[in-house]
Amino acid sequence: MDTECIVIASAASRKSIAIAKSIKKILMFKTIGVFHTFHPFLASRYFDSRYMFNVERNSVKWVLAVASVAYRHGCIGVVPVDFIDTLMFSKYRDVFEDRGVKVVAPRYEDILFASNKVKIYERLSSVLPFPRQVLYRNDSIDEISSLKPPLVVKGLGDASNPSYHLDYDSAIREARSRAPCIIQEYVEGVGRGYYTVSYMGKPLLEFTHERVIEYEPIGGASLEARGYVYDPSLISIGRKAIEILNWSGHIMIETRMDPETGDYYVIEINPKFWGSIDLSIHLGFHFPAIATVLYVYGYERARGLVKSLYGSIGVFTWVLDGLRYIPKSLRIWLKMSLDALRNPVKTDMDIMDLGKSFLQIVTAIKRFGREKQKWNSYIASSQQQCSIWIKRFLDTVKSRDVVLIMDFDGTIAELPIDWTAIKRELVSRGYLYRWESIRRGLHRLWNQNRDIYNEASKIIEKYEESVLDKAKLLIHVTDVERIHRYFPICIASKQASNIIQRFLAKYGLERYIDIVIGRDWGVGPDKYSLYRACIDNTKKRNAIVLDDGLDYLIKAYRLNLAPIHINNRYNVYIALRSIRLGIPSLNIIEAFNLIYNTIRNLYY
Repeated sequence: MDTECIVIASAASRKSIAIAKSIKKILMFKTIGVFHTFHPFLASRYFDSRYMFNVERNSVKWVLAVASVAYRHGCIGVVPVDFIDTLMFSKYRDVFEDRGVKVVAPRYEDILFASNKVKIYERLSSVLPFPRQVLYRNDSIDEISSLKPPLVVKGLGDASNPSYHLDYDSAIREARSRAPCIIQEYVEGVGRGYYTVSYMGKPLLEFTHERVIEYEPIGGASLEARGYVYDPSLISIGRKAIEILNWSGHIMIETRMDPETGDYYVIEINPKFWGSIDLSIHLGFHFPAIATVLYVYGYERARGLVKSLYGSIGVFTWVLDGLRYIPKSLRIWLKMSLDALRNPVKTDMDIMDLGKSFLQIVTAIKRFGREKQKWNSYIASSQQQCSIWIKRFLDTVKSRDVVLIMDFDGTIAELPIDWTAIKRELVSRGYLYRWESIRRGLHRLWNQNRDIYNEASKIIEKYEESVLDKAKLLIHVTDVERIHRYFPICIASKQASNIIQRFLAKYGLERYIDIVIGRDWGVGPDKYSLYRACIDNTKKRNAIVLDDGLDYLIKAYRLNLAPIHINNRYNVYIALRSIRLGIPSLNIIEAFNLIYNTIRNLYY
C-alpha cells in the first residue's frame, strides 16, 4: 500500500496509542492525533502530527475541526476513538466523505440501536442470556419485586454508571433519581469480552479476553487482562449477536461468566473500540488496521489482510493507567507493578515513548485528590449497603432458628491440592473439556451423566486423600465449640464427605459438626443445592454462611441467608469487591468472633 495518513480522534483516550500502533505497524500509514483537551498522549511519538481543539465533542464544531485536519493532510480516513466520537463522526459521515475522507465506524443507525440497552435487550434476550432486568420509569415497582437482590441500577446509554444494592428500597430510591433506567440482577463472576470486526454479520477477526483487575474492584475498564480466552460458549454468544444484528464494523460484547456453572450473561454491547484494545494489539490481533482497510478499501482486501496476521496469547497490564489505585489501595497497584515487571513488553509503560510516559505519571499524581474523592464515594456506598447486611445478620441471629453453614477448603481448612494435576487427568480421561474449570466441569457432569460424575469425583478424592496429612486447620476448636452451644453447624463443601469427616476427626471437631454435605452426598456439587441441603437437614429457617467464594455467597443471599466472605489470605481486591456489595470480608477467626460476640450481645 502507498504511504497514506489516518486521523485518530479524540486521541485524548488511553485507546488511541494502541490504535495508532496497529495502523502504523500493519498498514505503515502516518497517524495524526486530534485531541479535544490536554492529554499526556500529546507527547507520544506514535502520532506524526498532533492538533488540539478545545471544543465539546457532541458538537458539529468537533466534527468540522477533525474533518479539516484530515482534509489538510490529505488523509484517507478518520478513526473515532471513544463512543461520542464514533457516534458523531458516523452521524456526520457526509462531512468527511465530501472531503474524500472515510469514517472508520459502523452506520449511525446501528450504533444508536446497539448502544440502547432497552432495544438491544428486546432484540437479543430471546436467543442470548441476559441478567433478569426491568426498565424503570417511576411506575415499575411491582415488576422490580420479580428480581432478586443484589441489584444493579444503570443508565440507558453508553455511560451506564452502575450502582449496587442489597435490597429493593435502596435500588428503588436510586432508580427514582435516574429514571428512566434499568434495574438488573447482579451477576457475580468472571468478566469476559468478545470483540470483533465483522462484515454483514460474519466475523472477519475476533478475540476474547478476561479481566483480571478493573478500574474499581466491582467493575469498569480493564487494568490487567488476559487473552485469547478460548471458550466455545463465549464465542458462540458473540457470533450469534453479530449475526442477529447483521453487524458490520467493530463491536464488543461484554459478559459475566458464573464460574460454577459456566453460564454466560450479556452485560453490555459496545459499538466502539474497547478499553482493553492494547491487549489484542500486542498479541497480534490488529482490529484498528482491519477496520480501517474494511471501510477504506473494502471487504476483500480486509479479508486478505486478516489471513496475514499471526496472533498469540498473553497478559497486558496498564500499570501507568493503574496509578489511579495508589490513593485507593497501594497493595493492588503494587501487584500490578510486579505483574508488569514479569512481562515488561506488554504494559503501557513504553520506554520507547518516554515523553508520554513521563506526562502520564505527572498527570496521574495530580489526579490523586480526585481519585481519592471517588474512592471515598465508593466506600460511602459500601457502608450504606453494609447497613442492609447488618440488619439481615442481626435478624438472623435474633431468630435463634439458625444453622451455621461453612465451606471447608479455603474456609476452615487448607488442603494443598494440585488442582493442575487433577485437571490434566480429568481432561485426559475425557471427563473435562480443556477450557473448563474443575467446578464448572463437575456441574456439567452432574447434569449430564451421574455415572461419569461419580467417576470424576473419585479421581478428585484420590488427590484429596493424598494431601490429607498435610492439610491445615484454620480455626480454633474452642471457637467452633462455643458457637455450637447455640447453633447446629453444617459443612457444605465441594470436597468428598469422607475426606472432610476424616479431617474433622483428626482434630476432634466431629462432635461439633452436625452434618457434612459434600459433592458425593447426592444433591450435586453446586453450592446452592448444598446450602439448601444444610437447611433442610437441620430443619432451620435461617442460616449464616461462611464461604471463600463470592459467587457462592450471592446465591446464599438470594436464599435469604446471611453470608460472610471468608478471606483468610486477605486478597484486598476481592475484599473491596465484596464490601462494595455490602458483604463483609473477614478471615475465619474474625468471622467466628463476630458471630459469637453478636450472640452474646443479643442473647444476654
